[in-house]
Amino acid sequence: MAHPRVAVEQLQADRRMRTLADTLVRQQAIRSPAWQAVFERVPRHPFLPGFYLADSSRDPIVWRWVQADALPGWLDLVYRNETYVTRLDPTTMQAVEGGWRGRAASSCPKPSLIARMLEALQVRDGHRVLEIGTGSGYQAALLSDRLGSQHVITIDIDPGLVSTARQRLAGCGYTPTVATADGAEGYPPNAPYDRIIATCAVTWFPSAWLTQTRPGGRIVANLRGEFGGALVRLAVADSGTADGRFLPHWGGFMALRHDPDGYPPSTPPEPDPETATVERQTEIHPAALLDDLAFGFIAQLHLPGVRWSRSWPDETGDWSLRLWAADGSWAFLPHMLSPAQRWTVLEHGPRMLWALVEQAWQWWQAAGRPRWDRFSLSITPDGQRVWYGGPGSGRDWPLLPE
Repeated sequence: MAHPRVAVEQLQADRRMRTLADTLVRQQAIRSPAWQAVFERVPRHPFLPGFYLADSSRDPIVWRWVQADALPGWLDLVYRNETYVTRLDPTTMQAVEGGWRGRAASSCPKPSLIARMLEALQVRDGHRVLEIGTGSGYQAALLSDRLGSQHVITIDIDPGLVSTARQRLAGCGYTPTVATADGAEGYPPNAPYDRIIATCAVTWFPSAWLTQTRPGGRIVANLRGEFGGALVRLAVADSGTADGRFLPHWGGFMALRHDPDGYPPSTPPEPDPETATVERQTEIHPAALLDDLAFGFIAQLHLPGVRWSRSWPDETGDWSLRLWAADGSWAFLPHMLSPAQRWTVLEHGPRMLWALVEQAWQWWQAAGRPRWDRFSLSITPDGQRVWYGGPGSGRDWPLLPE
């Protein structure tokens, strides 16, 4: 017999699971009775026994760790339609008053994002699915409930996450294949797959994903550069090529990693204003590059291999923006809060990086400020390209291998 406290918690969770599913149906994130029933059956709280809450009133953000039973209303938080960070990058993690600062390294995505991706995957009974990016294990549980554990394979580069997720899944009655592997290599032992779904971001689709997908299969993943990205659904052809369109609802994930302890460097190079090749003014607000999801999608196509860093406000409340690339190019905008609606730009290197931002802005404005769902992606032996206007027509941008 279950302990009375456990039984009460389960009843409370069941009610919240049904409420969450109803919310996702109203938001049209869930569009099919099959997935509604899955979200009503699969609990989220066993996969989120602890997570970080962001205090965004502090700049930079301070993360506060919360655990089951240690916070009143914890169960209500778990069943909100929210993304929760479950791990911070240890190379940037720093204890501060009230919590931690650092870059998010793993999370449990908001249920509406998961639901939209699962609906876009278009699974059918009997399909074998590879999930790349196990994370907390919650999405693997949803897939296992829908298709049966024997049809689900989930992999992650982090052996600690894999071990924990396997235990949580088993505790809920799910036994998919859970393995530690580099997501870029797929998982050959169980290939081919009818569907691949990735909860990590790529700038280039690994060839293994295509070769391990059956002809006619689907891949749903996040194509994302430094400045923005979107979810895309690809159909894989008999020839091993693929094409598809970006989905209308935005979604973004952390970058695919090839090393469990490898994280992108967090400290940008320090620009030397004395070495600037160009100093000029721009009328494009630097925040547009970071805050407008549609423009960020366009900007990343014009700025392959370019990274950015924003400083935190100084004693005057002002902040700065840096762009840089491996070829030594950089751009520095030192005063983001200029009241003159013109911003100083310093640039150096073989590429004038802010000039590329301006080119992207001008193209986007002239095209009518299209959203990402007006674009498509094609993968052929000649390369991978993003298209506006469809393959073979309109404007296109090549993607570059990592």
